[in-house]
Amino acid sequence: MGRFGDSQADWYDTAATLGRAGYGALTYNRRGVCPGSADGCSQGSDDLAESWRDVVGAYERARGEGATRVVLVGASIGAMSSIEAATQDAIEIAALVEVGGINNASGYSFSRSDLAGIEGVKTSASSRGDIYGGADAAREWHRWATPPKRLDILEGAEHGNRHPARGAQRCGTSHAEHSRHRAGGDRISGLSGRYAS
Repeated sequence: MGRFGDSQADWYDTAATLGRAGYGALTYNRRGVCPGSADGCSQGSDDLAESWRDVVGAYERARGEGATRVVLVGASIGAMSSIEAATQDAIEIAALVEVGGINNASGYSFSRSDLAGIEGVKTSASSRGDIYGGADAAREWHRWATPPKRLDILEGAEHGNRHPARGAQRCGTSHAEHSRHRAGGDRISGLSGRYAS
């Protein structure tokens, strides 16, 4: 699914945009991702089905650095990892933005009750022609989610945050503003991560 080895570098522009808008943003490589260069290598083995634990770790780091409300933003496996993390009792999020996630793949399978149990603002987004089925999953997850929620199906066939209009950046920033209004008015410290796709 997607391009193996994609890294947090894919999220730097989004994080910078969020930072200019007054949000805190944290990017990271899930365990086992080794893009090299300045991004180095994360430790551990690349286990997609367990990558949700890295989301929880990043959430804890953001909270430890003073974030009072956290928005999870993920694309492809990062979307699926973020949804799984949001179903865990260990974290409490203000919002979730998933871009190009897929159901019943890479060790993740979500039900209506899983999505209905996620608190906060939920956004599902994908390219209309996502070759992995991201648009179908986004529509399904949107139907299953409880309000407040939002669905964005973008033109094109790119997967995850590879959309020509920088789908994840567009969704991450516009939905952070949407979430801010729906979640109480203060700026929300954002958590942004690319967990590979």
